[in-house]
Amino acid sequence: MKKNPFISVIIPSYNRSDLLSKAVNSILQQSFDDWEAIVVDDGSLPKSKQIVEDFDDERIQYYYKTNGGLASARNFGIERAKGNYLCYLDDDDLYAPHFFDTIFKHAEKDKILVFAYEMRELNGAFIRTVSPGAEDIFVKKYIEESYSPIPFVYPNELAKSRRFDEDDLVYEDVPYILPLIAQNSLKCIDTISCTVHRHKERITGTKYDKYKEQMYEQVRDNICRVIVSLQEYLPYSDSELNAIVYSKYDELLKGTAQVDWEYLPTILDQIKRDYPDYKAPSNLDLRVKWIKAGIKKLLGK
Repeated sequence: MKKNPFISVIIPSYNRSDLLSKAVNSILQQSFDDWEAIVVDDGSLPKSKQIVEDFDDERIQYYYKTNGGLASARNFGIERAKGNYLCYLDDDDLYAPHFFDTIFKHAEKDKILVFAYEMRELNGAFIRTVSPGAEDIFVKKYIEESYSPIPFVYPNELAKSRRFDEDDLVYEDVPYILPLIAQNSLKCIDTISCTVHRHKERITGTKYDKYKEQMYEQVRDNICRVIVSLQEYLPYSDSELNAIVYSKYDELLKGTAQVDWEYLPTILDQIKRDYPDYKAPSNLDLRVKWIKAGIKKLLGK
């Protein structure tokens, strides 16, 4: 019986066959060879099958499915992954050479590995390096500064204990990652794992035209909902949590979020064209809304 691979990589792809080829090639260049790559073609036109077949490597699996968005494609891959450890690579990003060797070196039972990464423009221009820091402060760092989903490596059982929320059109990775890192042991490694590229079309199959009203509501509410729902797992006082929620809510709506969320201004511009009466609430509006929600909860209504 063939043993399971040490590493499973799940690669969702949508209409970016040229970038997909580079992403897969960054896996093939790894010196550590005990891996499988699961390419989930999320309804691309034309299909990316030929790109994968041209690599002629049995470790690379290709699946085609009807377009369902990034979360749906990742969940599809989770169901099929057999590796001892799971990680995710978007089709527009690249793994660093020897990354798999580094995973093998640092792997510990039941620990989630968190690596550093670099951000670049698609033309290769360097933007910055992002490091995880110490384990005891990483959850706070993830909430306050954001962190790409690509540098995380999960033991199989932990990765499969959750699924990405397919109803979330933005920030679908936060409800998946945050509970896992808040409730499990971490090992932070200050070694570059990958290159995350910045460009205007980082969302896989956003389906914006079909779901723009839901998108509008999610840009308004998703970060608040996710952070508050996980409050019991987070190392914050109520006042600290409130400050974070207000800040992120305001950043999202005004299109001034950090560079990691570079696609948001594009979405917000489109929303403003479709909803000319749209206005970002002030911090006072947010505080009033938050206080009303708290009073309603206390009253049991």
